[in-house]
Amino acid sequence: MGLCLLGLVQPCHGQPWLIDATFKIQPEYNDNPQLLPGVKDDTFGLTGGIDMEARQDTGATKMTLRGRAEGTLYANSDIPDDGLGLLALAYQHATERHKIGLDGSFLIDNSLENEIDDPGDIDQGITSFQVRRYKLDLAPVWTYALTERSGVELGYDFIGVEYGANKDEAELENYLYQSGAGKLFYQWTESTTVSGIPQVFNYDSSDSDTHYTGGSLSLSVEHLFSKTLSGELAVGGYWTDFDSGREKSSASGELFSLGLLQRGEQTRLRALVSRSLRPSGSGQMREADQVLLTVNRDLSSRMSLSFRARYNQTRNIGIGNTNELDFLLIEPGINWRLSERTDLAFTYRYLFKDEKDVGETADSNEALVSFIYHWQRR
Repeated sequence: MGLCLLGLVQPCHGQPWLIDATFKIQPEYNDNPQLLPGVKDDTFGLTGGIDMEARQDTGATKMTLRGRAEGTLYANSDIPDDGLGLLALAYQHATERHKIGLDGSFLIDNSLENEIDDPGDIDQGITSFQVRRYKLDLAPVWTYALTERSGVELGYDFIGVEYGANKDEAELENYLYQSGAGKLFYQWTESTTVSGIPQVFNYDSSDSDTHYTGGSLSLSVEHLFSKTLSGELAVGGYWTDFDSGREKSSASGELFSLGLLQRGEQTRLRALVSRSLRPSGSGQMREADQVLLTVNRDLSSRMSLSFRARYNQTRNIGIGNTNELDFLLIEPGINWRLSERTDLAFTYRYLFKDEKDVGETADSNEALVSFIYHWQRR
């Protein structure tokens, strides 16, 4: 990633960068941070962190660099202290007919604190053990305009995940996932675009010698309802062949996605209902039914409300048990702007999981108070 970054920075040399940073101190209380069934191992914690972002826009070229680091100390000695690190890059360069882009990230988190807002990350609640996770994700894309209304897009996605030393106890497995996708799109009207999307993928878990190869095909319609509201509907199917050791089999299924995005002056909303086939630390590909909702509403210049919800139902597509799992997140919050650079936020987070194969359920309640300082933009 560092070599790619050096190459990408060169065309933007001499242009101004905008740098934003926030610092956070967050006392919190959680009655079951490890989401253990039948246990209430409550504790207080203290989180501190910094989130920095640098953006550059020259018109033809846009680039964003982000770095985030957090650490959490728990009062309960039975609960290990936690930490998170993220390095991310987003790059885009456009000419009259061509557009190239690259999204890349390196994430260090743990198996109990996966990315809640990422629909592609479906491993929330997959284990009750806290195991360090190292995740590299690289996704280059190239778009070419065939005519004023049509074009083609080619993309590649690489995901590599490695877990910490106690992954065997948590029944987690390292894996590599690669996919290549094409997209042929046509702007039917000024507000409606239709697309056809073929994809091929490969998943390998060296720990259990499990391999998946397959593909999918879907059709999508994107529609702009207004300047602030857009939606997308996609339907299709997947097929895959897989083997684990000497056992081989195949599977197929349906895929769909319905999404809404609103970006108004006072209200920001994102909603998604989908079924997808995604890589997992379980050592197998998993089929995931998801419902995601994020809402932010400004009540005044100093006060805003937020709400997040996510429901996942995931199951293994492979040999052996399906390990079906239900996961639920509900998170309301309120934010006050104390001054030009200081915010105070109160958040409540409820988590629930149901491991259907073993008949065990667990939930947790968490309360957080966040003091956030916004560094003056540079």
